[in-house]
Amino acid sequence: MCATKRKRSMGSRRRSKKSPLPKWTALLAIVLAAAAWLTQSEYLTSIYDMLDITPAPSVSGGVDSETPSSESITDLPPHVTVIEKKSILMNLEGKRHPDTGIPYERMVTQLPDGTYVAMVAPVFPYVFVVILPEELYLESDRKQFAYANAKLKEAITTNPSLAKVFSDDQIAQIQANKRPKGYTWHHDVPVGVLRLVDTDIHAKTRHTGGRSLWGGGGEYR
Repeated sequence: MCATKRKRSMGSRRRSKKSPLPKWTALLAIVLAAAAWLTQSEYLTSIYDMLDITPAPSVSGGVDSETPSSESITDLPPHVTVIEKKSILMNLEGKRHPDTGIPYERMVTQLPDGTYVAMVAPVFPYVFVVILPEELYLESDRKQFAYANAKLKEAITTNPSLAKVFSDDQIAQIQANKRPKGYTWHHDVPVGVLRLVDTDIHAKTRHTGGRSLWGGGGEYR
């Protein structure tokens, strides 16, 4: 009888060790559900904090301005036709990249010929944004990036907060008209827009760049 009781007792203890698992599973489900409630803005803010990046302001402009906007067009003219363009990982619209956590969104822009196009692309956190003049849209990456580097060099001399984002070595690179190491110029969907983004995240987040829409595609690189 004693041996039987010990066996039952040991079996009971074994079962009791497994009991916390459902609790942890439930807790994980709650955490994931809470994460799902994060807005895109809140999520991007967390990425900025993780990378120690100071968010850059967007460039105002758009339909009623000679300066194009650096953001997706949301206020479309009535009855306008928007051409949908296919893109890499377009199935992630409204979701996040499984490895980098970068959200993918459908963005709309107006091409120089007046055509409105939309494409799903990643929304990268960035430290600086440049809008290229139209005469540079179809130029090589080298010329486009040289223009962007020059604009960044101007900006760090007038904006101390922006300069603080970069290390001394990176500042020296910028002052030498070079792209700061660790960053990449990303061709975004809005026409003419280049964003300075983290190189590693950019490389790991597969996407179709904005050059395919407004910059002539890969043959113009």
